[in-house]
Amino acid sequence: MPDYTAGMGEGIEGLQLGYARDLFADVPGVSPEVVELMDASAQQLAALGAVVEEVKLPDFELFKACGRLIMTAEAYAIHEDALRERPYDFGRYTYQRIVGAATLSAADLIQAFRLRQELTVALNRELLGRYDALFTTVALAPPAHFDEFPLDWPPPSLTVAVQTVPFNVTGNPALVVPAGFSASGLPFGLQIVGRAFDEAGVLRIGAAIDAILSVTEGRGGTFADSPDPADPLRLAYTPSGHEPAVIVPMSPSGMFTHSRAENRKAEDSSGVGHGSLEHEPIFLTHDAVRTLRRRVGRRAVLPTGETRQLDFGTQVFPLVVQEMAHVYQRVQLGHDFAAEAKRATLPAYRAFLLNPPSNRDMASPCCRHPWSGVSTPGSSKAGPGRSSASRGSSTSNRSGRKPSTTARRGQRP
Repeated sequence: MPDYTAGMGEGIEGLQLGYARDLFADVPGVSPEVVELMDASAQQLAALGAVVEEVKLPDFELFKACGRLIMTAEAYAIHEDALRERPYDFGRYTYQRIVGAATLSAADLIQAFRLRQELTVALNRELLGRYDALFTTVALAPPAHFDEFPLDWPPPSLTVAVQTVPFNVTGNPALVVPAGFSASGLPFGLQIVGRAFDEAGVLRIGAAIDAILSVTEGRGGTFADSPDPADPLRLAYTPSGHEPAVIVPMSPSGMFTHSRAENRKAEDSSGVGHGSLEHEPIFLTHDAVRTLRRRVGRRAVLPTGETRQLDFGTQVFPLVVQEMAHVYQRVQLGHDFAAEAKRATLPAYRAFLLNPPSNRDMASPCCRHPWSGVSTPGSSKAGPGRSSASRGSSTSNRSGRKPSTTARRGQRP
């Protein structure tokens, strides 16, 4: 396995970089702010020793059509049964993007594969044969504020339009690094694309750009080991004063904007909250976290007040995994299976809350997860989220040996 980080810190002097400006600059509706920020980034890279030249990629619409057809065909092949039997378990945006693949023919898919080969050759032979890497923007507009997103459908087109599909089609390694801030103070990203299997080169250029443009420098504070020998696991944080006030990567509904479920809650007549149309947490609940803080939390004083600090890896992450497993079981295997899996898991879950891993356990490199012996319906013993009845997964290998489940020491929230 090569050391992909070996070249980080070498800088970019002498590198030949292709600036794929045509991928975004002439797109109708592109934000002038994005064009201005990208051009400024290109000038800074050239001033620091890189040879920057504008290059022209094949038509973006060819990449988009090719990638959309292949991805939707593959997604439909995986989810065909669920789309037919449980369409309302999908968010509307996801459902509408996938279900159209039911009309595709084998000839359509073969033509898309042929086009992918032509586009891959054009990118790697004609462009990356001459340049060490390419760079371009990621999005056509600065990040949107939450009030720009409607509650249901559709999202504003430019706020979710990203220029990443060409490299999904060709399979080239790509990296996005922060390269500036919009007038609203939100970050803007620059995309680096390397030659096939040249992840090391992409990381080298990305590290150089991050240092050169000084976008992340000074934004965060510093961590230091606690000076208290009686509390060696605690980290003390000194803020820089430049931290963003809020970082929220999700929509107001709590879901990523592309996967937000169709808003049918108003139709729910159950009379209990949002009833069957709203996922109510089962394992990762406020009460569970409060119980853990009370039992094993470490006292910590933050600018907002005093709290009880938990270890994420050993004390919180098991709840996250089990909640994700429950959602997966409900969507993929049905409500009855999920209810039975919940019933089988609850005794171990309650035992975990009564006797969670203590902070003494956190001193060791890893500790065996206390749920690793939980059985779910129709499965062998499995840890949280590892039901052998789940499609495409199994908790025992062909030799019949049961894998162990471990939780590593993580960062404390």
